[in-house]
Amino acid sequence: MTASRTSGPWRLAAILLAAVLSWGPVSPATGQDSVSVLRDGGFENPIGAEAMGWRPVPGDFDVLFDTRSPYEGRSSLRLHREATAGSTFAAVAQAVDATPYRGRTIRFRAAARAAPGSRAGLWLRVDREGGSPGFFDNMNDRPIRSPDWTIYEITGPVAADANKIAAGFLLSGPGFAWIDAASLEIVPDPAAVDGSSDPPSSEGLRNLEAFARLYGYVRWFAGASDPSDPRWTAIAVEGARDIEGARGADDLARRLRRWFEPMAPGLVIGPAAPGPATPPSEQANLWRWRHTGVAFGNPAYQSERIPVTTPEIWQAELVSGLAVSVPVTAGSSDGPPVAGAAAAAPTSSGAPEDRAVRLGGMVIAWNVFRHFYPYFGDEGRAWDQALPTWLAEAAATADGPAWLATLDRMVARLEDGHGEVGPRASTYSLPFVWQPIEGALVVTGLPRGNGSRLRVGDVVLSIDGSPAAERLAAQEERVSASTVHRRTWRAAERLLSRETAGEVVLGIETSDGERSQVVVRPIPAGAMAGVLSEPRPAPVTWLPAGAWYFDLTRLNDHALSEALDRVTPEQAVIFDLRGYPAGVDAAFLGRLSASDISTPPFRIPVGELPDARARSWKTVGWTVRPRAPRLDGRIAFLTDARAISYAETLLAMVAGYNLADIVGAPTAGTNGNGNPFALPGGYTINWTGMQVVNHDGGPLHGHGVRPTVPASRTILGVRVGQDEVLARAIALVAPAGPAT
Repeated sequence: MTASRTSGPWRLAAILLAAVLSWGPVSPATGQDSVSVLRDGGFENPIGAEAMGWRPVPGDFDVLFDTRSPYEGRSSLRLHREATAGSTFAAVAQAVDATPYRGRTIRFRAAARAAPGSRAGLWLRVDREGGSPGFFDNMNDRPIRSPDWTIYEITGPVAADANKIAAGFLLSGPGFAWIDAASLEIVPDPAAVDGSSDPPSSEGLRNLEAFARLYGYVRWFAGASDPSDPRWTAIAVEGARDIEGARGADDLARRLRRWFEPMAPGLVIGPAAPGPATPPSEQANLWRWRHTGVAFGNPAYQSERIPVTTPEIWQAELVSGLAVSVPVTAGSSDGPPVAGAAAAAPTSSGAPEDRAVRLGGMVIAWNVFRHFYPYFGDEGRAWDQALPTWLAEAAATADGPAWLATLDRMVARLEDGHGEVGPRASTYSLPFVWQPIEGALVVTGLPRGNGSRLRVGDVVLSIDGSPAAERLAAQEERVSASTVHRRTWRAAERLLSRETAGEVVLGIETSDGERSQVVVRPIPAGAMAGVLSEPRPAPVTWLPAGAWYFDLTRLNDHALSEALDRVTPEQAVIFDLRGYPAGVDAAFLGRLSASDISTPPFRIPVGELPDARARSWKTVGWTVRPRAPRLDGRIAFLTDARAISYAETLLAMVAGYNLADIVGAPTAGTNGNGNPFALPGGYTINWTGMQVVNHDGGPLHGHGVRPTVPASRTILGVRVGQDEVLARAIALVAPAGPAT
């Protein structure tokens, strides 16, 4: 199973909709605050009219001005896509020039609805000069599914070097969806925005801690709440802004009620474990929330209401001297959350320079992991105890880069190899690749036409005057990984990424022991595509020693199938999995087995109560059937810490059924589907929403798939052009040399 920040048709839509930005942007009618810059946001003009500005993407779907029951005015815009259409999504969008709005915050707002079974979302993207990524949100983690007209919005910052803004409406898969009353406007800079980075007072920190805990209890588990309600982001941000300033226990309780009672009727807050105000009524049609993982858009995970017969209350202490009772069941008579203070919450500026945006983001992220992360070995106690620390750090962070660093450090504490905060500005790369070898950073690959004095085998001692080891250690603090070796690999990769093309001074040691300084200039990251970290053979190669070599990181399924057809049953084969498979189906493993083989158990946590209490597990997986002709020669797989997720699924199957030798170093120790979610301020966090164990029940997390034959590269081997890992595998599978 794989992990991705945006998956399936939503990822495809993100890629194709990027083409919208190649249009000539429409000239905004005005640059004034709170005035929409979209053309025909009310969808009152005929489709295709020059004044409209909206473009359909791609084009194999129906777009209709629907005069039946618009949200306002004469008509709304209806998107309809058949299951047989060629693409996986339908969308309309338009672009505007971003120059007048640089440094400001924009808000894309629209009324929308979707037919039962359909999935839609608003879409907002900011592009920067030079192709550097800017703000992006397509509501993948909170899709529009309701058949009722509802106002949705996306708020995000416009970078100082932004050149275009695109906004649109997306229908994923077949179905119907409607949009009306669309607007794209600058958010006025409100006086309420707090740009301070002062540490919170002891009372303010206590207030925020109580707010954060109650936020998670109500959003995810209150029976009358809806976790996907678009108001929850505003509640996190504006609630944190309001709650921090509470004075005394009574004021704190009053403010908490104001924010959460509209979302959880029957909520009671008191000095110590209060009971419900009135006993929950005995009634039919009771429900509660059950989270299989937690729903953010990845179809592997669901959050659903299930019927129950017994009313239930969750009681917990928020902070010392203040406790809460939350009805985790609700009935049909309770209805959905009513409008109230929470529903009327103003939206935030969305910029990380706003203290409340950072605090609200921390409240959201901390709760997702507290209630749903599957790998807390101590049932989350350490994470629970760290809440005040993370809230204090969020308050004291000064700007966007510092906030990204704070989020990095928090996610790193999960020790989750899929843990990643984005977007990251990585338009450029240092003009080489390196590997951590024998405790040093060693240059192992250079692009063609390398104009620097660097050579393969050079050891990098310093970066811009700082010891390379210190730079690597500092980066490791911001890398989430379940194993030490994966953390080091990932930190080394991040050190190669650069935001600008500014010169970098490296201190190096060459193969003859000479030390010197080399000045390099970063190049576009895409120019490094295809530069290998070791001298690998071609993706399909017959090695002179008498074995086939297949690089699974550079072969797709079709190419691999054709290559395997060239192998006779008795010939040896080496599969290279030092990295991520390039589109290879696991079915090829059937050539190695005479019986069915299954994936390791993928265990999705199932929870109905906060804090992972009374958690159960749903186990999923799939099976590979035997395939002819079977490969009966010696088989070896090469691997190391670069192998993660789906690569580890393949290797775990190899190890679990003793299908072949595994040569190299342990894998990353992270498998299972990612489950990304969005934060205010334009950030997204990816993480692993399920637990994967080995076939024997032993842990993969924190260990990785272990090699049967350990092997590693050396600095000397790099300098003489030898790949010791491949050489060890050749000696293993073809010890007698080529067949005669």
